[in-house]
Formats: sequence, structure tokens, C-alpha cells
Amino acid sequence: MNPSIVSSRRLLAVLSLGAVLMSGCQSRTREPRRLAFPAFQAEASFPEYQSEGGLARKGETASQFKRDLNGGRGQEAPSEPEGQNVPLGSAMTGRIPSGEGWTWSIDGGATLITYAPGFGRPGALIYAESFSPEIHGHPAAEHLRFQMTVDPGLAKGYLGFTSAGRLLAGAPGLAGAHLSPGETARWLQLLSTRTLGHGLGFRATPRTFSGWRWVGRNPQGVTLRTGRHLGVWAAPRPLPPALAEALAGLRGAPAQPASRPAATGVSAYLILGSATDRDEETGVHLALLCVREPRCLVYQELSQFLASIQVAEGGLLERLRSAPPIPFQNLVQDSGLEIAPSAEMPDVSKLAGAPAGNAAPQPVQGQETR
Repeated sequence: MNPSIVSSRRLLAVLSLGAVLMSGCQSRTREPRRLAFPAFQAEASFPEYQSEGGLARKGETASQFKRDLNGGRGQEAPSEPEGQNVPLGSAMTGRIPSGEGWTWSIDGGATLITYAPGFGRPGALIYAESFSPEIHGHPAAEHLRFQMTVDPGLAKGYLGFTSAGRLLAGAPGLAGAHLSPGETARWLQLLSTRTLGHGLGFRATPRTFSGWRWVGRNPQGVTLRTGRHLGVWAAPRPLPPALAEALAGLRGAPAQPASRPAATGVSAYLILGSATDRDEETGVHLALLCVREPRCLVYQELSQFLASIQVAEGGLLERLRSAPPIPFQNLVQDSGLEIAPSAEMPDVSKLAGAPAGNAAPQPVQGQETR
């Protein structure tokens, strides 16, 4: 056979084999690469762990509560784990210690957890609130609404933007309050929150926000996103006297005196964020406040709480929600807070007077349907 023909056939065979191998490689590279979802490091949100090198030594100093939470980590799991389950919103639970000073209550979609080892104001608290339906259509606005609930100063831009929208739409006046149109539009937004514009008493120090640095799934498969503010924790903001009178008139009750002794502001930090299921169909907003003396006394317990949040079955949630250890408003009052009961949220349309230019009152974006 002609040597040139043999050489040509060999070359064609080599090229064909190379083409087959290349097509196989290309088919494999077209498959999307699956990346592991980041793990949520609950300890990273708390400055005490960084200042003490706690992230490195965490395993050496784990509390019994933490070992119980993690099933003993190779040890025999106790039959009665330390701690208590607390309902969070409509689908989740978290776990807190059952020792002295810890208590909780729930009203509607809001959960309040406090740590107050003695009489007086709490040294730490957790406030959780269910997502409103707006989370699916306007998620950014929904998160800003919650920030406005915790501290109106955290959402100044959002509050100003939505208030301007109300003014352009013909914001109604607040009957008997004698506020300017701009103030009226602002308070119509704040009165739609559970704290009615009071906030939780925390005032963030400018330029101390960490950013949304800590995102991932905790050991229970729940996705968390948190950031930290430094600031001062004092008494909740008072309402303008005229507005307080108008609000009391709507409720048919005398206005609360604004002369309540204001607690001295103390250094504190706020862990702000949210928790969702894997499909982000349901979830809760979270606000964790802790006094620094000069450090938070229960930072480990708060960290363990974030690690414990999980989606819970309906039977457990129903049982927990039906039997809080203390009535919600009693806990609110004991903590020096101003959080409206869900059944007594003001009807802004009744509080408002006639709309300017006969425009209909506009719904508050992010308001939870009750």
C-alpha cells in the first residue's frame, strides 16, 4: 500500500479521536458547577468573640447549652436539654436558656425575648417580627420597614422617600394633631409600625454599621443575614404631644403622660437581620440588642440563639404560641418599651382627617395585613 495513503489514514484517525475527546470535555464543562452555600458563623456578628479571640477558642469554652443544642457532639445527648423553645413568627422557633432572667412572649407575628436578671430594664432583648406579604413584591422596602420599626433613624432615606410619595398623592391631615404636611406624611408611615414611631430605644451611632457581612445557613438549614450597629440604648422616643393626644382619642383612652423618667442611655449594639427557610418563602426579621458593660454579658447565648433558629412543624408552634410564660403587654411594659398590641394597631384612615385635594389615603407600603 502506498505509504502516503497509510499516513493520511493515521492522521485522520488521530484527528477523529481528538475530536471525540474534545466534545466529551466540552459536554462536561457545560454542566453548572455547584458551589457550597456558605455556613453562617453566628459568633462573627458579636464583637466579644473577636476581641477575645473567641472564634479560635470557641470549641474549648462551649457552654452546656451549646453542647445540648448540637446534640452533645459525640457525647451522650441529655434527655432534658437545657433551654426553652420560643416561637418566631408563623413558621420558626429559636432556643434560649431557661435560666433566671430569660423570658418571652408573643403577640400576632411579633415575638419579644428579654434578659433581665434583676429588676429594671433588660440587659439584652430579641425582637422578631414576621415578614409581611410585601416581602415577595418589594423585599428591599420590607426590610427597610422593619429597620424603621426598630429605629426610625436607620431608614431616614426610605422614610423621606415614602413620605414624599404621600405628599404628592395628597396626604391627609391627622385630626387634632396640627402637624405640617411633611410631618403628617412622616407620621402616617411611622404609625403603621408596631412601635408606632417610638422604636426600641436604640440610637445608632453614624458610620458604625458593619454592612451585611454575615450571610449563610446555620446548622439547622436556615438562611441568616446579619449586620451590626453600635450606638446608645435609652428610652423609646416620645410621640409629639399633639399626636399622642390624637392617637389616645382614637383609642378612647387618655393620653399617656410623657413625663415617664427616661432611663440613662447606655452603650449597646444592635444585631439586625433576618432568617428565612431554604426557599425564602417564609421568614422573620430579627433585632438583637445588648448592653455593653463594657461587653455584652450574654453574647454567647445570643450567638447560640441564632445558631438554633429552625423551621418548626405546625403542632409545636401552635402549642408554644398558645402558652407564653407572660402576657405580651406585661413584658413590653416591664421592659420600658412601646409596642402596640396587634389588636390595637391604629386605623390610620380614622386617625387622618380629610385628604388634601380629596385624594384617597394611600396604603402604607410594607404594612402587614392583620
